[in-house]
Amino acid sequence: MSKVVIGAISTVALTLYGCGGGSDDTTAAPAPKESIAELATSANLTTLVAALTAADLAGTFADAKAGPFTVFAPSNDALEGVTEVSADVLKQHVVPGKYDAAALLAMDGKKLKTLTGQTLTVQANSFGIGLEDPLGNTIHVDRAKIPASNGMIHRMRGVIGVANTADTTTSTTTTTTTFTTKPGD
Repeated sequence: MSKVVIGAISTVALTLYGCGGGSDDTTAAPAPKESIAELATSANLTTLVAALTAADLAGTFADAKAGPFTVFAPSNDALEGVTEVSADVLKQHVVPGKYDAAALLAMDGKKLKTLTGQTLTVQANSFGIGLEDPLGNTIHVDRAKIPASNGMIHRMRGVIGVANTADTTTSTTTTTTTFTTKPGD
C-alpha cells in the first residue's frame, strides 16, 4: 500500500514539476523587450533583416506594438546567394498570432494562413516541427521559440514558396533483391 501511495505522490510531483509547479520561483519570466526585427539581427538571420529592409518591411517587425506575429524565418544559410526577396515571399513566412513550439507541436496537420493568404500545413512529431508550403516543400524549423516583444520567431532551413535547395523533404528508395535457390542446394 505504501508503495502505491509513494508512486502516486511521485507521479503528481513529476506532473507538477513538468508544468512549472516544481520550482520555488513563482515569478513569471520577464516579457521579451526586443522586437522581432531586433532579435533577428542576433539569431543568424541577418540576411533576412537585409531583405526585410530592402522590401520596406523592417519597420513593421521593429514596432513592438504591431502584431503579434509568428515569423518562420529562413536562416542565413537558407538565403545564401539570394540577392533579392520580394515582399510577398517574405510575407509568406509570417502568420498572425503568437505560436510557440508547444502550440505548433500540438497542431500537427493543422493549417496556418500567412499574411499573403497562403496556407501552410504544420507537420509536427517527435523529431521537430516542419511546415509544408503550397508547392509541397517541407521546410524544417532548426531553432524554435525565439520570443520577441511582438511575437515569436522560429528559424527555418529553407524558404517558403520557392524551390528549396537548402532543405526539402527527401524520399528514400528501397531496392529489393530476390534470390532463388534450387531445392537441395
